[in-house]
Amino acid sequence: MIINRFLKNLFKLLIFSIVVLFNITYLQLAVASEEHAEQEETHDEQATGPHGGKLLSDGTLNVELAFLEQENASKFQAWITQDGKTLMVNDLDLSIELIRLNGQVEHHNFTQATQTSLDKNYYSSIVKEPHSFDVKVILNKEQRQYLWNFESYEGRVEIASDVALKAGIKSKIAGSGEIKQTITVYGKAVADPNKVSNIRARFPGSITKVRVNIGDRVTAGDVLAEIESSESLKRYSLTAPLSGVITARNGNPGELAQQQVLLTIANYNQLWVEFKIFPSQLALVSAGQEVLVYSDELQAVSTIKHLLSGNTEQPFNLARVPLDNTRGLWSPGLLLEGKIVVKQMQVPLLIDNRALQSIKDRKAVFVQVGERYEVRPLKLGIADKQFTQVIDGLNSGDKYVVNNSYFLKADLEKSGASHEH
Repeated sequence: MIINRFLKNLFKLLIFSIVVLFNITYLQLAVASEEHAEQEETHDEQATGPHGGKLLSDGTLNVELAFLEQENASKFQAWITQDGKTLMVNDLDLSIELIRLNGQVEHHNFTQATQTSLDKNYYSSIVKEPHSFDVKVILNKEQRQYLWNFESYEGRVEIASDVALKAGIKSKIAGSGEIKQTITVYGKAVADPNKVSNIRARFPGSITKVRVNIGDRVTAGDVLAEIESSESLKRYSLTAPLSGVITARNGNPGELAQQQVLLTIANYNQLWVEFKIFPSQLALVSAGQEVLVYSDELQAVSTIKHLLSGNTEQPFNLARVPLDNTRGLWSPGLLLEGKIVVKQMQVPLLIDNRALQSIKDRKAVFVQVGERYEVRPLKLGIADKQFTQVIDGLNSGDKYVVNNSYFLKADLEKSGASHEH
């Protein structure tokens, strides 16, 4: 009994000790967590200066750095203090190095805004877009150099190569090229009249045999039908005068063949497009000009062969354009759009229109360096249906995304990558 009571008391004491130890440990962790939070809060407060910029410190020396965004004139702004006192421009030398995505390094020196005692902040030289870089701050003061480094990325995302491959993201190198200025015209495809044959009986008689049906392909010289002459009672054959497709059949065995069309053969290997040219366009159009021909899914390149004058019943001229149809993708009667090239210009830098994205109400492309992609806002010039001239924002030789750049835009918007100066 005594031993059992002793063991029970020992067990209770052990449980009590564990509970006390747990509470002490929990309290210590809670205190440590609060202290850590206070330290982080203090650190965050210290990371931002009184003007809302990034605060860089070394002992009692502080440099507050902010980025001032202005159209075509963005720059860094700095305030420098030591022991709570603002330092004058004559006492120091402040500069920054900006390392771009492609490794290019830009040097910017700071100068004091004014020489008055009321304005003690400093400005860098103008920083061009994109405003995305690694920043190195260099301060020389009294034969001592202070250095700080930080990241300031804007519109930058990173995607593994295998993921980009699966997403169909493809890039090309920016360079010079030709922009074609065009006017838009409309018309339709028609058959070549030299490639359509209406076949009739040479002599009246009875049709004894028809060997072809609508849709059959025939070769020049193939026998198409047989006729028994009503006068001689002799049979003769009707043969194909050209290669093509049977598009009409108007006779059957036992019927009488007189002057009616029995069969029609058409060869659609080459069609013609007849575009309407209105008076306001006529001065820009002439035979020999290049034409880009479009339907919903197809496109082709050709030239104007004939420019036919209109008549009193139609207020337009006709530009006749040959259309290669050896693959059989086009058909007569198809309504088509044409872009007549009226001017061609060689430009030093252009991009494929498929690369363009609208980001923050500006046209931009994604530049690729390895597995990193960065938005480049562009200043654009003239354009055609395929290419657009780049005036500013991209360099010749830059690798930019052409296919499926919307995946990068979606990833950018999802991550919320934006200005972090």
